[in-house]
Amino acid sequence: MSGVSDLQRWKLKRLIKKSDIFDPRLRSKVIQLVDVAYGGENGFSEAISLSRKYLDNVKVVQEQELVTKFFDEIARNTGKISYGIDDIISALEDGAVETLIVWENLVAWRVEFQDAEGTKTVRFLRSEQEHECVNAVDKVTGAQLEIVSKEPLVDWLAETYTNFGTNLEIIGDSAPEATSFINGFGGIGGLLRWKREEFDIQESDSEDYFEENDPDDEYAEFF
Repeated sequence: MSGVSDLQRWKLKRLIKKSDIFDPRLRSKVIQLVDVAYGGENGFSEAISLSRKYLDNVKVVQEQELVTKFFDEIARNTGKISYGIDDIISALEDGAVETLIVWENLVAWRVEFQDAEGTKTVRFLRSEQEHECVNAVDKVTGAQLEIVSKEPLVDWLAETYTNFGTNLEIIGDSAPEATSFINGFGGIGGLLRWKREEFDIQESDSEDYFEENDPDDEYAEFF
């Protein structure tokens, strides 16, 4: 619990807040006392509306602390950070990512392709690579590839992050630190459990992607 908005009548709620009967563990979490004109669900909705600016401030502070920790790892040269789609996917597959940080407006895609024989492969594409979805071909055989599915990377990560044993933190761009993270590191990065050894990712001269192996499918090596 990061914050509480007290919905009681103004006098009663102030007395309760100061009283010994109010659990001190909750007292330290109270962000703001707000006065509502209604009870029940209407009052609850009004309290949320009145508290929004205070709760937004809490979220910004949390994002600042998270991104600052990411920058601290870089400054201390611990090697326990990863960033960029390619490196992050690889680190997730290794189970190395303790906390995954993703910008809520990250424009990137997870695209699954299939050839005429039904063999599937997955590519992770950034916005500038989206054109690769059109007329995609097997680089070895030249065979046409069909798009089986295409979904925003943020949505896919939100659905599957628990499979990789990581914590997912989706951030906005209100905090200056978050803006630096987005502009400097592409809006996706991770705090790692351990320092990872250098690894090579297959690349072509004109493309930059990461291919995912799905344990439920037999994927061909297209690249």
